[in-house]
Amino acid sequence: MDTNFGSVDLNPVNADPKLANDSPEDENAFEIPRCSVTDCKLSTDIVLESCDGVRYGAHAANLEAYSAGFPLAASTQFSGEIVHLPEHSNVLRLLLQYMHNERQPDSSGIPFKVLAPLAEAVEKYMVFSAMEVCKIRMREAMPHHPLDVLCYAVKHGYPKLSNKAAPRTLSISLHDMSRAMEDRPDIILKWVQYREHWLHLLKYIFEKPPTVLHRGGLSECELWAPFHHRVLREVGANIGEVQQFDDLLERQMRQDLDDCSHCRTRVANWRYAFAKRVADVPTFDAVI
Repeated sequence: MDTNFGSVDLNPVNADPKLANDSPEDENAFEIPRCSVTDCKLSTDIVLESCDGVRYGAHAANLEAYSAGFPLAASTQFSGEIVHLPEHSNVLRLLLQYMHNERQPDSSGIPFKVLAPLAEAVEKYMVFSAMEVCKIRMREAMPHHPLDVLCYAVKHGYPKLSNKAAPRTLSISLHDMSRAMEDRPDIILKWVQYREHWLHLLKYIFEKPPTVLHRGGLSECELWAPFHHRVLREVGANIGEVQQFDDLLERQMRQDLDDCSHCRTRVANWRYAFAKRVADVPTFDAVI
């Protein structure tokens, strides 16, 4: 990851006096806003403006102490002494709370539409005090937002998280994946190669499972065909169901095959053969 953040002069001695003193002689002068963090008594010496036009007073010393290069020179524009940032105000306000020597904000109630860009901003500005908690919250959001979490994990170097998120994205279309990672064609290719292993497993499910001879030399009894049909119908062509195939076999076996020990043995052999193939599927980070 490129960590060359450049440098921005945040030294308050270089600030325009008009920012600190609202001079009546200049209609364009204004005061630096107070810090938005409750009960903060530090003086503000720089103005940060969100993409939706909300201005926040901040502390240059805190920005330098709690991040590894804030703000990013490549993503800022200057207008007088105002630093324009691409983050929305609901993200920037939370980000600034992590720039203080006090209890961190409660992240449990942050909606995902705010959490995801906050996690990105934390990584971009290298706000170390917020990285781990954002990663934890993103992991918790994985069941409902697997693609967003996967993109976040691979972009910022969290292989354990990407390995957990990737299997949940198997049902996502290549179109959606390409849109989410349009700036990372290497990751799109990696995802396609990863999904290919699961497509082979889906194909295996629809092949004839190993047989177990019944009494009289029969390869199956009258119970097998309805059971097999129901299993395949439930899997369908949904690659996302492949991961639940073992549970499906066990559940359907108990429901349909209690009266035939030979069929149950056949299912056990099928489950074992399937598990061996699943074990051979590489984790997402191991795909070359």
